[in-house]
Amino acid sequence: MTDSIVSYPSAPATPTSHLPFSPCVAVGDLVFVSGQASVDQSGAIVNDSFKGEFRRSIENVRAVLRSAGCDLSHVVQTRNYVDNPDDLPLYNQLYR
Repeated sequence: MTDSIVSYPSAPATPTSHLPFSPCVAVGDLVFVSGQASVDQSGAIVNDSFKGEFRRSIENVRAVLRSAGCDLSHVVQTRNYVDNPDDLPLYNQLYR
């Protein structure tokens, strides 16, 4: 097994969190992004419509990926949670 250096990429536009985790961890050529909610740069929750919160979350993912030199085209897998089943049709439309 080769030794891989673990790093925690960040940039000024990367959203922060008061929770004890890093938004992004890079190990070798792999980048892992933690869950991104509808928060502003300081980590404060921004309430909005479902569509607005979805878009803000995706923009936060983009910012975290940029800090690691990546973009959405590099994403291999996502896990998404929608707590209201009535929002699933809109979620599917936005996700496409």
